[in-house]
Amino acid sequence: MAFGNPSRSFIIEDPIEHIKSASGYESDDTNWEEVAAPLWTVQKAENLPHPELSQEQFEQHAQQVKPIIQPFLDVVASYQHDLDRHLAIHQSRSEHMEQTKQLITAAVGGILVNWDWFELFLLTFDEWLRQLAINPGLNMTAADWNELLNLVYVFPGHFYWTENQTATVTYIRQCGCEHYLYQNA
Repeated sequence: MAFGNPSRSFIIEDPIEHIKSASGYESDDTNWEEVAAPLWTVQKAENLPHPELSQEQFEQHAQQVKPIIQPFLDVVASYQHDLDRHLAIHQSRSEHMEQTKQLITAAVGGILVNWDWFELFLLTFDEWLRQLAINPGLNMTAADWNELLNLVYVFPGHFYWTENQTATVTYIRQCGCEHYLYQNA
């Protein structure tokens, strides 16, 4: 969301493709433009005769995004199943961060990722994984993944705005990235 003047453009790459393109690699052709199409209707809600239609369009978008998010949920479930909790609890943050980078690198096809551009996403994802490792009852939902993947689009010097106090927002604070939160600006 742009503050002051509403933005009239969207990043139409899915999060994985956005990581690739922001790291200097060519993005693969995807159907993300089709998935993002309902967002155009939501954005133009102020022009709709019935604003409740924007909620319908948003729900349609959420349904279309679910299959894209499912592989990420599967990765986290596998990670949580295979980890050694004792090792995770006593592992240094730098060792844990390296594992998180390896997981993301594998998800984007093994490219060299420009980690500086994705500080908020990287540190928050790492905190999510740390918390999943030390809290066996913690689960990551599709909504959690959706919010986490939104952080891919927040570069250094930009802000993330949400009114929701979710686990992701808590982990943003815990990993020292509260300066990315709009309410702290």
